[in-house]
Formats: sequence, C-alpha cells, structure tokens
Amino acid sequence: MKRIGELLVEAGAATDVQVAKALSLQPQRGKRLGLIMVELGMVTDADVARALARQQGLEFVQLSERRPQDFATGFLTKEMVQRHALIPLERCKQGLKVAMADPLDLEALKEVEFTSGLRAVPLVAGVSDIRDALQRCYCVDAKAPGPPPEGIEENPELVIEKAPRLNALQAEAASESVVPLVNAILANAVYQRASDIHLEPQEGSLLARYRIDGLLSDVLVVPKALQDSLLSRIKILSNLDIAERRKPQDGRIRLRVDQSEVDLRVSSLPALYGERIVIRVLEKSMATISLDRLGLLAEDCQVLRELLQRTQGMILVTGPTGSGKTTTLYACLNHIKYFTKNIITVEDPVEYRIPGINQVPVNEKAGVTFASGLRSILRQDPNIIMLGEIRDHETAEIALRASLTGHLVLSTMHTNDAPSAVTRLLDIGIESHLIASTLAGVLAQRLVRRVCPSCQEAYEPDEALLGTLGLSREQAAGRTFMKGKGCEACHHTGHSGRLGVFEVLRVGDRLKELVAKRASEQDIFLAAKETGMRTLEEDGLAKLLSGLTSVEEVLRVVPPRYGSKDIRIPEPAPPAEEEEGPAVLEEPGKGRLPSDLLEVRSARTGATENRDLPAPRERPADKPALAKDRVLVVEDDSEVREMLAAFLRAEHYDVATAGDGEEALERVYEQIPDLVITDLTMPRLDGFGLCRRLRSHRATRGIPVIVLTSRTEVESEVEGLELGADDYIPKPIEPRRLLARMRRLLIPAS
Repeated sequence: MKRIGELLVEAGAATDVQVAKALSLQPQRGKRLGLIMVELGMVTDADVARALARQQGLEFVQLSERRPQDFATGFLTKEMVQRHALIPLERCKQGLKVAMADPLDLEALKEVEFTSGLRAVPLVAGVSDIRDALQRCYCVDAKAPGPPPEGIEENPELVIEKAPRLNALQAEAASESVVPLVNAILANAVYQRASDIHLEPQEGSLLARYRIDGLLSDVLVVPKALQDSLLSRIKILSNLDIAERRKPQDGRIRLRVDQSEVDLRVSSLPALYGERIVIRVLEKSMATISLDRLGLLAEDCQVLRELLQRTQGMILVTGPTGSGKTTTLYACLNHIKYFTKNIITVEDPVEYRIPGINQVPVNEKAGVTFASGLRSILRQDPNIIMLGEIRDHETAEIALRASLTGHLVLSTMHTNDAPSAVTRLLDIGIESHLIASTLAGVLAQRLVRRVCPSCQEAYEPDEALLGTLGLSREQAAGRTFMKGKGCEACHHTGHSGRLGVFEVLRVGDRLKELVAKRASEQDIFLAAKETGMRTLEEDGLAKLLSGLTSVEEVLRVVPPRYGSKDIRIPEPAPPAEEEEGPAVLEEPGKGRLPSDLLEVRSARTGATENRDLPAPRERPADKPALAKDRVLVVEDDSEVREMLAAFLRAEHYDVATAGDGEEALERVYEQIPDLVITDLTMPRLDGFGLCRRLRSHRATRGIPVIVLTSRTEVESEVEGLELGADDYIPKPIEPRRLLARMRRLLIPAS
C-alpha cells in the first residue's frame, strides 16, 4: 500500500522535498503526515483527503458540490457529528453514506451504525469542507471539545520512544532524575508483559515489583530520598491530587511504548511508610479479544457460544481475583455485539473501552452503584446487560429478575468453581426457584502459566506429583511432559504467558430440579459431571498432557476436589494410519498428533517444537446453523487490519487477526480457521512464506488462502498461486469482490 506522501507527490500536490521535511518533523509533533503538511501550508486538507481516498479505495466527495439529503441528517445526533467530525450524506442500498475526514476511525463508524441502525458506508472529505457543512446543517463546529464522561479522566498521552531493559532501571535509580526513572519503570513493565506494577514504601527504601504471569517479583529498590518525588510524578501523570496523602485516590495514564498503546489504572493507598501505589497495565488489544483466544477446548467453546445465543437468562463467570473473569466477559460481549442490539454495562471501574457498547462506571460518591446503575439501565431498553460483579443480595435479585423479563445478563462472582455459584446465590438470600428459572450457565476459570516455547524441554515428573493429579506411572507412560529451562525470551522463568483452565456448567432440566430443591454443592457437582461437564482439574490435565503447561502449575492452580479418583484421564489416541487425505486432529486431552504433523520450526530459536494443533471445525454443511465461518486476517498495517476485521464482522464472520505470518501461525495453532486472508509484504514472515508453511503440513494444507497485495505484476501473482494461494486480489480492496471470492472458497464441497 502506498503512503500518503507518495500519493501526494504522484498527484502533483507536493514535492519530495516537502514530504521529506514533514517526515523529519513527525517524531517531534506526533501527528499524521498529512496533518503536518496542512499545518505547514504545503498542501490543502482537500489534497490530503483525495490521497487518503485513493489509498483506501474510497470515494472522495466535495461537500460544497454535493449537499446532504435533508432527512439523512436526522439519523445522527448533533453531539455525535460534532465529536467525530462527520456528515451523513444520504441513505443508500448499502446503508448510510457518511463523509469523514478520517475513514479509519473505527469507533466513529461503529457509533454511526449503533445510532442509525444502518451500515456505515464511509466517504472521504476535507476537514474544512466538513466544518462548513456542519455549520450549515447542524450549526456546530467540528471537533469542538466537550466535557469528558463523568468518572473517566482524559489525560495527555505519555509517549516513551523505546522501552529500556532491566539494567537501565538500575542506572536511572542511581541518578537524581525522577522523570526518566518513572519512564523506565513504566516502559519496562510493558516490555516484560507485567499485569501490575507495585510501588511499596519500606522503612528505608521504595520497592518496585512487577506481577508477571500472575506472580509478583522484585524488580528494583529505589533510594528513600527519591520516594516522594517519584510517587508525586506518577500522581501528576494520572491527574491525582499530589497534596492529598491521607485518602485513597484513583486515576489513569495513557502510555505509548515502542508503538504499543496501553492504559494504566493507578490506585494510591496511604500506608505506614508512605503512599503505596499499584498500577494495573491494560493492553488495548484485550478490548477486542475473541472467544477463540481464551483457551477453551472445542466442546466447551461450543457450549459457551450456544449459551450466548440466548435472548434471556443469566450467565456467570466465576473465579478468584486475577483469574481473567473480566477478559472473558469482554470476549463474550465482542462475540455477541451487533448494531441491532443495545448492550449496556455497569463496571467498577471501566477497564477497557469497547466501541459500540454503552459502558457506565460505578461512582458511589454520585450514588451510582451496581444496584442503582442496574435499575437505571433497565429503563434504557437494553437487550444485553453486563455487570462487573454481583456482590450483594440487592444486585443479585435485580439482575436475576431482569434476566427473567427478557434480558441476557452477564456478570461475575467470586467462587471456587461453577457449582458453588449456586450455593453463593443461596447464601446471599436469593430464592432457589428464582435461581433455577433464570440461571442459564456458569463458567469457572483459572489461569495457568504456559511453558515457554523458546526453551521448553521434555522431562519425567516426580511420581508423587503425578499421583496427586490422579495419574499412575502406567497411565503417564507414553505421555510427553514439558517444562521450560529458562531463557532471555521468558526472563529465565521457564514460562511465557498464561492460558485459561475452564469449567463450563450448562444448567439443564436435571440441574434445575436440584437447584430448586436446594441440593448441596457436591450433589450439583456430581450431577454436572454426569451430564458431561469437564471439570477444572480435567481441563488442566488436558492442557498438561498437551504440553502447554507443567505439572507444578496445574497443582498450584487447580488441585483436585472430592478425591482425585473422580478425575477422568484422557486416553491416548491410537497410532495414525498412513493414508491419503487430511489428517484427523484430536483436541488437547483426547490424544496426540502424529509426530510428522507436530514439527514446527521456531523462527526465534531455529529449534524444533512439538505442538498440538486444535481440531479443525466442521465445514459449513455439517455445522450448526448459528455457527459462523472463522476468518483469519493477516495484515501488518494495524489500521487496515482493524478496518477489514470490522467489515467482515459486520458481514457475520467470526474474525481473528494477526500482524504478520509468524503471529498468524500462532493463531492457526490455537484454532484452525476456515479461511485465511493475508497481505503479501509483511515483516518476519510474508504472505508467500505463510502459504508455504500452511501447505507443508497435512493438518493445514486444506485451509483456503486469499492473498492481498498492491503488486500487480503477473510474475508475483503466478508465484503466489504456485505456492498454494487459492486467490489473489489486488489493493485497494473492493469489498464486494472480496466477499464474492470468500463465499466461493467457503462453499462446502458436494
């Protein structure tokens, strides 16, 4: 895809020298190239709009010559068009045509769809053109600043050009400069994938600790003389009152490190030796996480999808603090959100901001609690309600009665497993018949650390440990157990990242009877197992036997309940027969793959890794009518990637994304897609390399691949087709052409 600067030069609107000058100023100004060139008087905003329209394959419109239809302006509110600087032009067969200065603003496009109930069809116009049209049609100015939503702080973004490594922290701590020390602590936390930063005043120092993969570790000891100035610097960044040191405070910081955008949620608490500050690191990418990336096995994921198709009832996600409950709820919302549904959440606090969903922060000072917020949003005509947590009788009763009257309610509770959610509701005073008639399902979860793929090795675990899991030496024979030796990639911990361990309880007729009779927690647990529920222990064991985690991790997170003899141990699959045709893949825990399907070359280490691939989904003719085709979009340009993903989701596809070929292979190993759409030119592994890797294994060679590229030479297309691409589409992408090619490839074989 050509850059805006190249297109401006080709159109004769700018020279190479002007583009080079603007590019040299871009790191200082932190703005898009086109905007910098407009500010310098090199080009007009109309020139930039024409170039952007050409780059994205969209229509350019001059609003002085094409006036909006009178009734079209009624689709969107005055506040909305002012906030996003856009103009509704006309109603068309595809939806609502909207003139925008920034057609890549996905949040604006989603809000247009939710507000109007129509598909948003973006067109490109100049900023001044839109400003004049807003004045004519709405009597407002574009981009006029408004007050931030109550309870949400809008802070200036803190930009750190490069994340320092751990040794840089020691050097900064020895200096007297607090600003680079704070930057180093924050940036290094992002680099090490920390979920929390703890700054704990001690008697003679300030201790900095990171929580990585669920475990805290000491990182740095800061001299006591720097404590007050360091904590004050963080409070200034998060808009907290630096003079107030006797009361708890909460704030936020927006941070960009090495092109990664994260939100930091800051909490200060007065302690014995000074204010203790804990910073939660929130990656923005987690707001768009899909169900496929949670780590659910195929059967459990299908049960959850079926529960989410309901129009009423309650679904609970349970587990201790830090077990990923909120992430699971966001994945559920991303799965079911659509512009025809009114989705409202009440959260304390709002951790991730999701376009198209109405999120209400709890504000107890203003009288907005979970219970009062829930009462209010029931008058807002919601289809789906998400509560951050059910803590008391009042909130639970309102939520259950809402689910009884035509709403789907999602929430969390702190319980040990899925069956104990029923006991917890009874304990806080909810009638058993109300629980039985409204509770649709419960998902309990934990997080276990993954074995680092860069330094993993096979080993024989201690027999006593296996016995604790319910495995005898005979049952463990032939199994491969993995552990990490420790390397630079995993910071010498042997683990890298986490995955979920789940227990999905569907409340059917048998369980409803037991709940109504106030049966014991153990009776509900045993009845759920009889109806096919995979327990936390069994799910952990399945992932252990797949080489994804270690014995010690499973025992640490999900020790057996009610006696290890009740755990069902997955049996190994029989040896694969050598025959032509696609390989049959077993899901983790139900068998192992033939070794020739498991060898994957690691791009980082050059070593051979053993991996379990997930079972491919059934083709469309065989799967349930409500199931969606899963499409993997691979594109290194994040704006193009998200725009294409949003377009496909609006067309009812289940979409996963990746930034290059290596990340795409990771997504394929997590859950095999029905179709891959990949850019050609990408870092690490390009589109041709991805095709070659997919076609080299029987397990993945049947996945259709569409290659997108701006290269038009015949030789490039021939090379792609010879490597196994099923189709080759030039950029800019014409949506109807792409959909037609996709549908052709996704038609089931007769």
